[in-house]
Amino acid sequence: MSCPKCHQGHYALPHSETVARVALIGNPNVGKSTIFNALTGSQQHVGNWPSKTVTVARGLVTLDEQAKIELIDLPGTYSLSGFTDEEIVTKEFLQQESVDLIVTIASVDTLARNLYLTLQLLETERGAKVVLIINKSELLRERGESLDLEVLKSELGIPCFLMSARATADIRKLKEFLTRQLVTRAKRSRDPSHFQSDQALSMLRNIHSEDVVKIVDNIRQVLERARKPFSSLPLWHAIRLLEDDVAAWQALEQQHGEARDDVKRYYQELRNKLGEKPLVQLVSARYEYIDQLVPKIITKETNEPHTIKWQDALDSLFLNPAFQVIATFLVLFVSFWLVFELGTLFQNFIGMQVGIFREHANTFLGNLNVPEFIMSFLLSELGVLGAIDTLLQFIPLIVLFYFIFAFLEHSGVLARFAYSLDRLLSKFGLQGRAFFPMTMSLGCNVVGIYNTKILENSKMQVFLSMSIPYIPCSARLPVLAALLTLLVPHATLASLFLLAFIIVGYILTTVQSWILARLSSLERRGLILELPTYTLPPFSYLLKLTWIQTKLFLQKAGFVMVAGIIIVWILANVPPGTTIERSVLGQVASLVSWFFVPLGFDWKAVTALIFGFVAKENALVVLQGLYGGIDLVPLGFTVPSMVAFLVFFAYYTPCLPTVAALRHRLDSWKLTVVIIIANVLVAFLLAFLVFLIGSLFT
Repeated sequence: MSCPKCHQGHYALPHSETVARVALIGNPNVGKSTIFNALTGSQQHVGNWPSKTVTVARGLVTLDEQAKIELIDLPGTYSLSGFTDEEIVTKEFLQQESVDLIVTIASVDTLARNLYLTLQLLETERGAKVVLIINKSELLRERGESLDLEVLKSELGIPCFLMSARATADIRKLKEFLTRQLVTRAKRSRDPSHFQSDQALSMLRNIHSEDVVKIVDNIRQVLERARKPFSSLPLWHAIRLLEDDVAAWQALEQQHGEARDDVKRYYQELRNKLGEKPLVQLVSARYEYIDQLVPKIITKETNEPHTIKWQDALDSLFLNPAFQVIATFLVLFVSFWLVFELGTLFQNFIGMQVGIFREHANTFLGNLNVPEFIMSFLLSELGVLGAIDTLLQFIPLIVLFYFIFAFLEHSGVLARFAYSLDRLLSKFGLQGRAFFPMTMSLGCNVVGIYNTKILENSKMQVFLSMSIPYIPCSARLPVLAALLTLLVPHATLASLFLLAFIIVGYILTTVQSWILARLSSLERRGLILELPTYTLPPFSYLLKLTWIQTKLFLQKAGFVMVAGIIIVWILANVPPGTTIERSVLGQVASLVSWFFVPLGFDWKAVTALIFGFVAKENALVVLQGLYGGIDLVPLGFTVPSMVAFLVFFAYYTPCLPTVAALRHRLDSWKLTVVIIIANVLVAFLLAFLVFLIGSLFT
């Protein structure tokens, strides 16, 4: 790999489709995924690690014109000890996968804790490929501190880069930094493997006692003569064995007797010298080294205190046991109010513009004598324009939800919410973090499902994803509200009913997640959560994050939504010229309507539910069309059957985009179908109980 100078004076990589692979690794909440998203944009995809439900994100980054790198965002982890699923996946990736550069991410506000992971890597053969990125540089200015990057480089012996992931200029400089490091690493690729071990042993001598280094080196020499996987990374595995890594010891038992016996002898020798497990000494020595290093690199620029009092005031609310839950729900209430109030304005505007366009298009196509069925396909509420209208009206709510939650997350508020609600949700085996994907599902279940990844436990991510469809989304809520106003004359009472639907959705989601966890004997882990410093994210930064997430949503769910509505239109118009009752869709509705007889539904209500499977908003349009007007809908129901319809509609089968998200998130059609069936059965049972009780009193 050559390093010619480009006309701008930067080092350039050879042009090809992909020139290198770079892995990002770091603790949770250091901004690792933010950097990944800023570098890759929408050129990314997420997949499960083999045999694990933990996800690994991959994306492409253009460095210099056509030159690209594959960027891998590994799960957030605190160490390489291999205790949690995230640690195991990260450890296995670094052991098994070939990468050109390992980028460790640290944060200014948690630098001491973050450096531990970096030291673990520098003690192994992988250390020759490590560079360190320190994020959140803006906090230094707020605290009146400075960071001496040159001293840090000298102490660790690796390139270091200070930046703010929120600054576009820093992201551009980061690309240039990565380009230079890849060019340098390409030159070093010809170095013999013993050079990497010597470099790591040098780092070990800086951190650990001579007794520890001697035993590590002796075990390394034994493993060099052993079979794979030990022979490929002997120093890596020597340290893993001394840290009581279960997988490493299991692999050692499969080795020849001489290697196994020698390693056990050296391990016991070190334990006898230290008087404790080697793991304890290794961990303690790293933190002692960090404690001595941090004061050398971070110094106060002034003696004046820079602690912001308003931050303490906020924490007195969000972390106070007496007020934290109230403060959390108050902020969320304001957030939702903004989303729905502003979203409704945009939705009404979009609806008006689509209506005007439909009128002009009807006139234009009518003058051209276009056949009626083609006009219906193109312009009707259930045709192409109706599908586009539905999708366009989704966008304001999605954008607002992403923007507001990006603000809450990157300002430091979201972490406080998780902490304050952890005690409440822990009664059902959930962590406080579970509240956020559940709450985001009020905007769209798709958003909530994809954001279950913020939970630390990968199995609970799956269980919560399977349960989220019970939460009424912004597509179901307007339909419920419209029908409630017809059923209940008082606005206050109707509002309470709507709130009850939301609360029951939360309860169903929580209880089902708890049941699934109990069935799988999943133990709840304690909440390990960083409480980052409060910051005010730049508006441009929030817009960029919102655009990336919205674009990903449209790519994943938009096509399914439009295509699904078009398919339903075709089924509703076959054979040509028939009424919807005699169409394929109407006949199917009549065939399955027997299932809903215990709930008092006729074929028209069943047809609306079928349309609602594609997109929930369609149910109201179908009811209006089939019953001859929205005001006439209640005439097709008794009061008990109408309430039962509302209950069933609130919790039954998720819409097609949600089904697509579940399939993508769970990577299993079989499991997705099971979820759909479970939703229908639970909704049916609740609706039947409501219908039965209502019939007894009317």
